[in-house]
Amino acid sequence: MARKQISEALFKKIVEGLKKLGISLSEVLGTRTGVKKIGTSLTTGSISRSGIETEVQRGGVEKILRLFKEDARYLHEMNELEGAQFLTNINKANKIIHPDPLPEAGIFSLKEGKKFTADEFAAKKAADQGKIDSATLKAAMETSKIDQDLAKKLNLDLSKASDFDKLQAWKKQHDLPDWGGEQGLGSLFKTRKQTEILDLGSQLDAIETEGKSLAESAQKLADMAWKMSSEGVAAEEAARKALLKRTMEGKGFEGGVFGARSDGFYRAIVRPFLLEQHAKGKIKLADNTLESLKNSDDLKGGGDFMSADPVRVFRQHYGDDAFDKIPNLEGFGGGRYGPTDQTKIEVLEGVIGKPILKQGPDNPGGYLTKGEYQAKLDQEDEVLSYITNREGRFEEMSAEEIAAEVAGIKARKDSIMMAFRTDHPTANFQKKDFRTLKDWQAAEVEAQAAEQTLKLSTRAEKDAYLQSKEFKEGKDVEDWLTGGKGLPDEGFTTGKATL
Repeated sequence: MARKQISEALFKKIVEGLKKLGISLSEVLGTRTGVKKIGTSLTTGSISRSGIETEVQRGGVEKILRLFKEDARYLHEMNELEGAQFLTNINKANKIIHPDPLPEAGIFSLKEGKKFTADEFAAKKAADQGKIDSATLKAAMETSKIDQDLAKKLNLDLSKASDFDKLQAWKKQHDLPDWGGEQGLGSLFKTRKQTEILDLGSQLDAIETEGKSLAESAQKLADMAWKMSSEGVAAEEAARKALLKRTMEGKGFEGGVFGARSDGFYRAIVRPFLLEQHAKGKIKLADNTLESLKNSDDLKGGGDFMSADPVRVFRQHYGDDAFDKIPNLEGFGGGRYGPTDQTKIEVLEGVIGKPILKQGPDNPGGYLTKGEYQAKLDQEDEVLSYITNREGRFEEMSAEEIAAEVAGIKARKDSIMMAFRTDHPTANFQKKDFRTLKDWQAAEVEAQAAEQTLKLSTRAEKDAYLQSKEFKEGKDVEDWLTGGKGLPDEGFTTGKATL
């Protein structure tokens, strides 16, 4: 009976296995054709993995290869069972002599629930580090803004090395720490070190929290140092004077409280003049304003909303430049007790021209400019800042007393704003960009002219006037408002008074 040889498929697998071991078929095939191997071989028994490893350690792989090379000479004489055993032993040897490469190292993210390759992990770590660096830089910038603010207050340009050194010297003089040192940015890097084991979100939150705390502490120290410095004291005094000046705009207040042309001088001079011009019909004062001027309520502490200041009334009806036309006190003559009211009237009637505005506001507060109104609001905010910082008399107040003070400021601001909106409905209350006194005066003249135009009794009269040459050129407005030649009183229905 003919011997059944191994299948072609098994033959090919054996050849591939031998090739992987480094055994060339050209060296063995045909050398034992027709010869049956006597005794044990790699085709009849299974070799152990430990046995191969031991032999490799003792004599290297050459001994193992010689064994497989010897049995490979009888490949054509093997049957299917022998061939299968031979292939099994070949594969065992290959796994030891030529082991499979180790799988690429990877990192498993518990948070994201997936495995990263080394490259992916490195890329992610770099991206996370970038976010941490960005958060640190952002937090550090908050403290750098404090230096920028100080430099601005000290009129220093930090782009200049000399000015930068001056700022550092000023900070050292006033015991301010170096924000870039251990007490400053050092705390941010310390936070980074302490939170390295946390997830990215927690690290970023910690850096942001530490950055805010650092900026707040630095700001408090800087504010305190500035307030106690000679530069800070001078700046605060200058700001207070500037705010006070804004509460009294125009040339009538430029002379201050004392001096030859003080605001008191102007009050005494223009008060009788204004009353006389009203009596003659050249200007029209509201009843409350008229009574306030007659009773000198402005000198009794009645407040700008309840009493009319003659300086403001004169400014609005005759314009700011009219103060330049008023002579010094010597120009009014007078004896031991100064000029009489009649003398004041006669002198001013000789130098002051026509009023720029005939009809006055409905109440004394209407004589305040937008800037003066805003200054009053700013004064309340200034007091509020003293309360917030517990300065002066507010330092020792209880929480209840502080609450009462704050409520009082809010009530005063609400009252001022209500009057502001009433007297200046066209003001932009969203930002402090109110018009100048000159713009305001021009706008008031135009607004009153437009208001009266809309009160023409019939549509036909209104349309006719709007189409007239005088209206288009705008030349009749001044005469109309000042009581000169202009539109007739007939045809007007006035809401305040007839011009």
